[in-house]
Amino acid sequence: MAANSNVSVVEYFSENERYRCGYCGCADTNYSHGMWAHSMTVQDYQDLLDRGWRRSGKYCYKPTMKQTCCPLYTIRCEVLNFKLRKSQKKVLKKVNKYLIEGIKPTSDKDDDNPLGDQDDFVDGENQSEQNPGTQAATLDQEHIAEDLSGSEKEHKVPRKGTGPDPTKPPCKKAKELRRERKLAKMANKIDGTSASETAAVSSIKGKQAGKTLEDYISEPSKAAKCAHKLEIRTVRSNPRSEEFESSLKESHQVYQKYQIAIHKDEPSKPDLHQYTRFLVDSPLEVRLGRSKHLLMIFYFYICRSN
Repeated sequence: MAANSNVSVVEYFSENERYRCGYCGCADTNYSHGMWAHSMTVQDYQDLLDRGWRRSGKYCYKPTMKQTCCPLYTIRCEVLNFKLRKSQKKVLKKVNKYLIEGIKPTSDKDDDNPLGDQDDFVDGENQSEQNPGTQAATLDQEHIAEDLSGSEKEHKVPRKGTGPDPTKPPCKKAKELRRERKLAKMANKIDGTSASETAAVSSIKGKQAGKTLEDYISEPSKAAKCAHKLEIRTVRSNPRSEEFESSLKESHQVYQKYQIAIHKDEPSKPDLHQYTRFLVDSPLEVRLGRSKHLLMIFYFYICRSN
């Protein structure tokens, strides 16, 4: 088929039932639809992505969500609406500290949480889901208060470990208390200043707090001296460039180390053939021209000591 065709050519395999799952390792619990893409336009691939399909080399698949053992849920980043979260800023600061000062990050308990910090969530949003015990504690507290009012007149302070004191208001989270103090402080300032002064202060604070992703990334380049230099290269993989061919062995070694360390593969499994079939081969058509310029590229991250 011509390279400039606007038609995708695929071989559909219907529904695959009861085969091995690569996530949990069960032998016959994975269900999905699959097809082999001989060639595919970028727009067709985008449409498949939007409908839950994924690609591994030239093999495209869509899990049968109600039957498969390990359902796959898409995590998509809206690039135009992207905003840095607190946990992401932490990571960027640690990377910059290593690049500029050469200090490696120490292991913190917070870093073990894959969901990030609690401050990443909006205030007051999904509090019952984040803290399942809160609702139960509140109900217990109501029952205790009813029992006390109906049977006992005197106040008895509960012993340690038996729960909160029902005669006192429920404790608030430190984050909620900080938020209340901040709102009160802002209200006091507004009462004592004019609208123009308040707008000026808000503008200054907004500029100080609005540190962008570009600001974090460019921080090492603005430093007087850096211990390490991070270089990011884009290398064309389809059609393969000379740089990609010359670095193929090295990039495969990185893939092999990752598969062994993270997925516990045997050293013989992630060979060069598997690497090429899994990550390098692609059915997507290359478009070269003034109006369209679509390429398959790899990102190479190279860190060197200065």
